Amino acid sequence: MFLNKSLFLVFMAFVLCESGFVEQLPKCKLNDDNCKKGLIQTVLKILAKTGLPEKGIPKLDPLSVSNESFKIADVIDLTLVDGVVKGIKDCTVNRFT
Repeated sequence: MFLNKSLFLVFMAFVLCESGFVEQLPKCKLNDDNCKKGLIQTVLKILAKTGLPEKGIPKLDPLSVSNESFKIADVIDLTLVDGVVKGIKDCTVNRFT
């Protein structure tokens, strides 16, 4: 769920942001997964550090999380009632499919 929200915010940045922001991003061919991986990495770093204040998108690092449930390896059910996620700006995108 958290990853889905993060990816949603990343893609909304493309839709809502000014052309100046988009122009500084690398352009990728549809079949170039390495380029797209780098693109997602770049956008995550920008959104994590500063967000897009001109469009009302807050920075993602730190990110407040409330009442989110996760299942880990079908063994552990974890619910974050009130937490903070830190370090998103340092995340590495390993794969893009």
